[in-house]
Amino acid sequence: MKKNSLIYPIALLLTFCTGVAVSSCEDSKDDAMSEGLSIKVFSPTKVMEGQEVMITGTGLDEVTSVEFPGEVSVTDIRVITHNDIRVIVPAGISPDGGDLIIHAGDQSVTARVPVTIGNPSVATLSPGDKVGIGAELTITGTDMEFFEEAIFPGTEGDIRVAAIDFIRKSTSLLKLRVPAAIRSGRAQIRLVTCAGNEVWLPELHFVLDEKGPFEGEWIWASSAWGNGAYLVDRIPGWWSTSAGESLDEWAPGEGVAEASMVFSGPTLIKKLSDGTEVEGEYAVDLTKIKKDPDGNDWAIGQLVTRDVNVLCGVWPKAGEEHDIYTYDIIEFTDDRLVLAYAPDGTEAWGEAYFWIFERKVVKVSTYPADVDLMEGQPVTLEGIDDMEDWWIDPDFFASIEGSDNKFTFQAMDGSYRIYADHTLNYFAVEVLSGGEPATLNDDGTGAVWVIGDGIGKPSNANNIGWSDSKAICMAPLGGKKYRITLVAGEQINTDAINFKFFHQKGWGGGFQNNTLSTSSNLVYIGEGDDNGNVKLQPNVTLESDTAYEFVVDLSGGINNAVLTVTQK
Repeated sequence: MKKNSLIYPIALLLTFCTGVAVSSCEDSKDDAMSEGLSIKVFSPTKVMEGQEVMITGTGLDEVTSVEFPGEVSVTDIRVITHNDIRVIVPAGISPDGGDLIIHAGDQSVTARVPVTIGNPSVATLSPGDKVGIGAELTITGTDMEFFEEAIFPGTEGDIRVAAIDFIRKSTSLLKLRVPAAIRSGRAQIRLVTCAGNEVWLPELHFVLDEKGPFEGEWIWASSAWGNGAYLVDRIPGWWSTSAGESLDEWAPGEGVAEASMVFSGPTLIKKLSDGTEVEGEYAVDLTKIKKDPDGNDWAIGQLVTRDVNVLCGVWPKAGEEHDIYTYDIIEFTDDRLVLAYAPDGTEAWGEAYFWIFERKVVKVSTYPADVDLMEGQPVTLEGIDDMEDWWIDPDFFASIEGSDNKFTFQAMDGSYRIYADHTLNYFAVEVLSGGEPATLNDDGTGAVWVIGDGIGKPSNANNIGWSDSKAICMAPLGGKKYRITLVAGEQINTDAINFKFFHQKGWGGGFQNNTLSTSSNLVYIGEGDDNGNVKLQPNVTLESDTAYEFVVDLSGGINNAVLTVTQK
C-alpha cells in the first residue's frame, strides 16, 4: 500500500492578510454622490490592523483619505485604477467597529455595511500533549483567518511557518504540520496575527522518539544507484548499477547486498557488511516539495541526516567527491524508497544521483521460529502449501496485496516466536525475552497475557478456558500499550465473557479491580471471586461479525492500568 498519506498536501491558502476578498460588500450609502464619488464594494469587512482593504467604486483616484472606526484616517492610499484603491488598516481603530468613510475634497461617502473588527482567539488544541515530527496539529477558535504565521521552537532557533504552508486555514480552524527541525521537550507554539501580535498556545511535549515514516530496516534494491536528469528523472536515467563490488568501492562495506540501514525513531543506523555500525540522526520534512518543469511534484519531501548518511551517500564526481547529508525524497511506499541529490544551483536536466532501497524482508520457513522483527517490516512465511486457508492474526500481521504469504508486521519492534499450528491453520505469536516467553516488567514493558472463558484464536472453538498453556499473548504496540482484536461470534462470544489479563504466560501476577479500570460501556472489571475478570456489562450483547479491539494501557504504571474497548 502506498504511503501517499504520508505525503501531506500543502493547501495554497489565500489569507485575509493578503487582502483577498472574503466578505460581501455593499453599495454606497450616499446615492446622491454615486455618479461622482462612491463605494460599490469593499473587502474584507472584518479587519485587523496591518491588513489590506480593497475599495471599489467610482472617482476613487481623487480620494485623499480613508477613515476607519474611531475617526482614524489613512492618507497613504495605493491607487490601482480610478475605480479601485487599496489601504492598510491603521492602528488604533475602535474595537467596536463602525463606519468606513472615504474623503475627496469636500465630498465624503460612507459605506453602507459597517467595518467589524477581528479578534482571533484559540479555543482548543489537539493532540493536547505529546507530539512528534510530522504530527498534525488541529487548532480551533474564532477569527482564525487573521493568523498569518506559526512559530515553532527549533533546534537552531525559531521555525517560522507562513500561512500559505498551513495544511488548512479557515475562520474557525487551523491545521499545521510539526516541522522536522523541532526541538524536543516542553515548549509552546506562537501564532502571529496580521497586526504582529502573538498568541501563545498551550504547552506541548515535543518528542523526537516517535516513529518516523521510514521506520524499519532497508537494503539495496536491484537497481541501486546511478545518475540521471535533475527534476526530470525519477530513477537513474543515464547510468545505474546494482549492489556489489563496483558500488562498494565508493564507500567500503556499504555498497554490497549485505549492508543495510535502520530508521528507528529519530535514529539512523548504517550497518556495514563487516558488522560495524555507524549511528546518527535523521529528520524528514514533507513540506520540501520540488516541481518538475511541467509543474508536477518531483520531490515529495526532504531527508536530512546528521553524523551519518545513507548507504554509499557520496557525490562521486572526480574532484568533487563529498559525503551527502541532505536528500530529495522522490518516492516512498511501504517497500520502496527513492532518494536523489544534486548540488546547489543545478537546473532541470542537470546531473543528479539516485539511491533506490527496499525494505528488508524477514523470511521464516521453519517453525517455531525465533526472530527479531520491526513494526512495518515485511515478513514472508514460507513452507505452508495451503496458506489461503489459514487465519491471519490482525494483531501481528497485515496481508500484502498480491501475495499469499507476505505480510507486514503490526506490533512494535522486538523479539518474537512464531508458531505454525497445522491443525487449526493459524500462526500464533509470542513476545520473547532472553529466548523465553516474556513477562510484564515493573515499568510496564514486556508482555501481557490473556487467560479465561469466552475467547480463543483462531476461533472460539479453540476457547482458552482457564488453561494457562493456551494463554494468548497480546500484541505490544509501544508506549506500554497492548492489544488483542477479536471478532464477535468468531474469536469472542457475543453474550458472555469471563477472562483476565496476566503478567506472565501462566498463573501468577494478574490485574485486579484496583489495578485495572475501564470506562467502557461494553465491559466491566469484576470484583470478589471474579476480581480483575473482564465481563460484559448487563444487557450488553456484542454485534456478530464485528471486530472489537481491547487495549490495556500501562503508561500510567502497572497499578494504574486502563482498559479501552473499541468497536471497529
